[in-house]
Amino acid sequence: MKFYGWLPTNRGKINFEFIKIPDVILPSHIYERSISSDGFFIRSKADFFNDFENLSSISKYQRNAKEVSFELLIQRDLIGYVKFSWNDGSIYSEFIIQKNGVVCFSNLSINMNSNDYDLNFIKRIVYTTVKIFVHGDAHHHQKIDITLPVIDNEFDENKISEGLLDYIKRIERNVKLNNECSKILKNEISYYESEGYLSYFSTFVILFPSRKVKKNYQLAQNVINSLKQIVNKRREKRNFGNSIITIILTFLGLFISINILLNGYDGDICIENLHKHRFLVLGWIAVGVILFYLNIFYCTLYSYIFYSNYEMFEILEYLKHAKFRDLNWKGKLIKLIPLFLFIILMYLLQYYLMYLI
Repeated sequence: MKFYGWLPTNRGKINFEFIKIPDVILPSHIYERSISSDGFFIRSKADFFNDFENLSSISKYQRNAKEVSFELLIQRDLIGYVKFSWNDGSIYSEFIIQKNGVVCFSNLSINMNSNDYDLNFIKRIVYTTVKIFVHGDAHHHQKIDITLPVIDNEFDENKISEGLLDYIKRIERNVKLNNECSKILKNEISYYESEGYLSYFSTFVILFPSRKVKKNYQLAQNVINSLKQIVNKRREKRNFGNSIITIILTFLGLFISINILLNGYDGDICIENLHKHRFLVLGWIAVGVILFYLNIFYCTLYSYIFYSNYEMFEILEYLKHAKFRDLNWKGKLIKLIPLFLFIILMYLLQYYLMYLI
């Protein structure tokens, strides 16, 4: 069984010197590694795929999750193999990488207790493992590559170009549909990521200049132009809103200062003479505006946390919807944290009420 993929390169040529250990492989998870003039070898935990069961950081909280390791060998002539293994199964495939980035996988061997598995997804896992070591994931926030298709039997440049076009379109669609507070930074970064994809698409057109590939590249440019307009429009809208609030804050600050200078300040403030201190009312209005402005800052901060800790949000979302019996002790403990906090809050409230009585 043979299947093919393409390893993106903006240089138009794959060299052995490009191969390195990506950031998604934690040094503490590496069992063995060897990098020399003859080849590259690594054996490590396989916990860098978000979407593969038992190869995910989510598996740390699953009751029956298995620890999966992988090993990868790439010789200097760009021939090698990749292997995943766990206590009752394994996946193995050999591969050859051509200078133009085309990679051919062969001798795929799957050893599992059950035949209920997704063959196409396993092929993608094998392809992605090779890709992150040869190319890296500089244009990906998620750690698993869903951009380029894996093709059976023979390499087809038209399908690769369609895969690039479809993924760029998917980025535009996601940005259009997601305008929440937490997605501000993610949407901004998505535009720059799409331009990164387009640079590799441009190299692909040079390497494989078929009519269909050129057409898909032009369509991808149009999609990115549309995405650029969406991002710019939202950015200008946010900037306009921020400028209005800044003007209001400045005006109220000056108005309050003038009132203080003209009317003075009387420390004996009560309900009866509140009308004498009109600037206090304006002060409360200013506080409200400031709080509203802090809400904008909150969106900026929240979007940064969401983007930089995307994996944490995925884990929390999984734990939120997971059944209690499907979690191990760590997952159960985290899922019970809201209950613990509620009990502590009720205890503190009861203590406070007793103190008042």
